[in-house]
Amino acid sequence: MRYVHIENPGSHSRLVIENGPTPEYSESQILVRVKATALNRADIMQRYGKYPPPAGESDILGLEIAGEVVEVGAHVTQFKPGDKVYGLVGSGAYAEFCPVEASLAQHIPSTWDYTLAAALPEALMTVYASLFDLGTLKSGQTLLIHGAGSGIASLAIQMAKLIGVHVITTVGTDDKIDKAKKLSADQVINYRKQDFEDLIEDHSVDLIIDFIGGDYFNKHLHLLKPQSKLIQIACLKGSTVECNLALIMRKRLQIIGFVLRSQSIEEKSKLWREAHNAWTKYLEAKKIIPIIDSEFKLEQIEEAHQRIQSGVHFGKIVVHVD
Repeated sequence: MRYVHIENPGSHSRLVIENGPTPEYSESQILVRVKATALNRADIMQRYGKYPPPAGESDILGLEIAGEVVEVGAHVTQFKPGDKVYGLVGSGAYAEFCPVEASLAQHIPSTWDYTLAAALPEALMTVYASLFDLGTLKSGQTLLIHGAGSGIASLAIQMAKLIGVHVITTVGTDDKIDKAKKLSADQVINYRKQDFEDLIEDHSVDLIIDFIGGDYFNKHLHLLKPQSKLIQIACLKGSTVECNLALIMRKRLQIIGFVLRSQSIEEKSKLWREAHNAWTKYLEAKKIIPIIDSEFKLEQIEEAHQRIQSGVHFGKIVVHVD
């Protein structure tokens, strides 16, 4: 099979297409002929040697797939060869074939194409876990989520607005303001021109989803209401921060960390099941939908990586494998 190989992992890495054996699959897995995959920041970090795959996972990049089942494990009953599916994987999606745990796969609705299906798994799981499972977000509350143009935030805005949440978000360019407002975000701040902390009232936010870290951490402590939550899902500006513990104690804040990739199959399967039970009817009706920024062929994988690293994208970047 063809797959994307990281040549010279690190700051001078290069992505090249190579040929290798079709991967084996276990009794609980399905083997999928990959039609499309989508890019995530984790792919960039792994390419640069900063985010190795969990033990037992392939070194091949990629966390989400859409495609056609070609073989099923002995214990799999819900899928058969020929089924069109999408799914979440720990690695291996930048390839023509990829094994997927059956408990982390779903049939593709008849009204979707492979592009939409490939763009959903990672974002849906992260948004469900951080906003609703850990964040317990409810109607009438206020959410602050940074980076409206990311796959996660662009889906989170839609899901939060659907249940009646007031949504504040940030972007890095003025052209993204209109795009975020089309998703019904209530307040959109260009963080390159204005400090978001100055434009949001202190003690006014119920939940903050942050993948920035660094100096954003203390700003968030001031913005949060008493007994509210900060969910930290990444730290692009740094993981080491100083904070006022007395402020956290006085406001009775909850600081919660979340990462998806390193969780066990059992933990991820539970989230997958819960997320789909809660949101499938809205997804199938397209009341919420992954936003697609751009599409590339597998041979254009370097261009696709350049686009996500540039930060100009708004929504998911999809790569067609077959």
